[in-house]
Amino acid sequence: KIIDFGLAKRWNPHPRQTVSIIGNVRFASRGAHLGFSSRMDDLESAGYLLLYLFQGWLPWQQLPPESIKKELDRRNSPD
Repeated sequence: KIIDFGLAKRWNPHPRQTVSIIGNVRFASRGAHLGFSSRMDDLESAGYLLLYLFQGWLPWQQLPPESIKKELDRRNSPD
C-alpha cells in the first residue's frame, strides 16, 4: 500500500476553523501553520512534497528557527 490513512480526517467545509498541524511540519501548508486547513492546503502540501522529491531540499530548510518564528509572528500580528 502506498497511502497511509492513519492521519486522515473528515473534510471540513469551514476552512477557517482552528486546527492543529497533522503530519510533518516540513511539508505543511502556510494555512496549516496559521491555524486553518482546506483542500487547497492539501494540494499545496503535495506540491512541497514533489519539490522535495525532485530537488532533494526545500528552500526554507536552511533558515534558522528564529527567522521562521519571526516571520510567522509578523504575519499573525494585526497591521
